[in-house]
Amino acid sequence: MEQELKRRGAGHVFFKAISATQSMLDKPDLSAYVDKVDIVLIAGGIGSANLLLQSRVLNAVSIDSGFSLECMANPSRRPERIFCMPDRAF
Repeated sequence: MEQELKRRGAGHVFFKAISATQSMLDKPDLSAYVDKVDIVLIAGGIGSANLLLQSRVLNAVSIDSGFSLECMANPSRRPERIFCMPDRAF
């Protein structure tokens, strides 16, 4: 994932682990990322709403991009997800 994001122009990539099954209840400490990020990509399933609200402290654009990140990490999943393949691929 990090390699692909950097290939697409990211200067630095940071990851913050969240709960695999209870992301709606997560309260991650984001203080280490304040003033260090321009965009936040969240893949938290149903808990993304919770995580989006908490990411406000970062003063950065925050996007729920779960399935897009999934397809970036595993391109074979792209046909299963809407808007993950260009029209010319069909």
